[in-house]
Amino acid sequence: MKPDLNLAQFSQFSLTQAQFDALRSDYEEQVDELFAKYRNVTSVGIGVHTGHDGASLPAIVVTLEDPKLGPPVPQRGRHGTLVVTEIGGVVAPHALEFAEPGTEVGQTPYQRMQYPVPCGVSTGPSGQNNIGTLGYHARMGKKKYLLSNNHVLSRCGRVAIGTPVTQPAEADMEHGSPRSVATLSYVVPLTRNETATADAAIAEYGDKIKLAAAVQRDGAEPVPLGTCIVLAEPNLNVVKSGRTTGFTEGTVVKIGCTVRVGYWCGEVTMTDVIEIMRGDGSDKFSDAGDSGAPVTTEEGNDPVGMLFGGGTRNGKQVSHANPIHRVLTALSAVTPGPVTLLLEADD
Repeated sequence: MKPDLNLAQFSQFSLTQAQFDALRSDYEEQVDELFAKYRNVTSVGIGVHTGHDGASLPAIVVTLEDPKLGPPVPQRGRHGTLVVTEIGGVVAPHALEFAEPGTEVGQTPYQRMQYPVPCGVSTGPSGQNNIGTLGYHARMGKKKYLLSNNHVLSRCGRVAIGTPVTQPAEADMEHGSPRSVATLSYVVPLTRNETATADAAIAEYGDKIKLAAAVQRDGAEPVPLGTCIVLAEPNLNVVKSGRTTGFTEGTVVKIGCTVRVGYWCGEVTMTDVIEIMRGDGSDKFSDAGDSGAPVTTEEGNDPVGMLFGGGTRNGKQVSHANPIHRVLTALSAVTPGPVTLLLEADD
């Protein structure tokens, strides 16, 4: 599966169409020659390299789990694109299988029951100790759906279609009974040793559930979503709201990544992934329980992606998200009709 990239995502570099085509060709060659053949290569993506003269240019970034094990990585691609290496392992999904003993639950706005239901709050399948984040509200025809990760709502196929989905997740209910808001309906499959373009599932909302087309924030009213889907590009400033780490700010450091992800079902290759870093990478943009979190632009709160995991690169904390247009396309391939985002106030 080729990355869904276009020239507009590299406007900051003033590339010509020919230069962009060369970059893309060199990237695809590194995926074919390194990622596909060597398990020690855990990711190949397109990022930014700043030279000694301070000039920035796009570069292919090859991630090695152990640099001592190789393979040899060329300094430039066939068409002249710079290739750099870094150290990092397999991406870890960011759902919680259970609340750690002694962990405070239901203590933040992101972990509590919210109504109308916003994006960016705790959710999970009923009867399972699985905690994640409600990413977006979606629509298919006249029906409305809760959108999050496959590994949050379906646990990679372990949870049956028709299972109730609660907000918050049952493990976050400190007192009282959990509230079922939706029913698991459609799942984009994740299969061991195969390739996927999105980690996604949707659950149909009940008729009487009122929704807010807005994202939860710290100690304030949810912020309305923007109405435009934005394609990620290197150095784009983004934010997210998640069940565990709440509201965080970050920067896109790579796009078009092909990465290995260690799911419960086994390792899956995920394509066209966005990589995000918070500040200098010493703090986490996301953590376990934030899977499914909406990733939006810092300015305008426009949808960019949906978070699914994270890891380290050269000792720095990074998070990974699927582009939201990829999520919707993957869902539309397993549903009776096209799936879109609900970006306006509930009627």
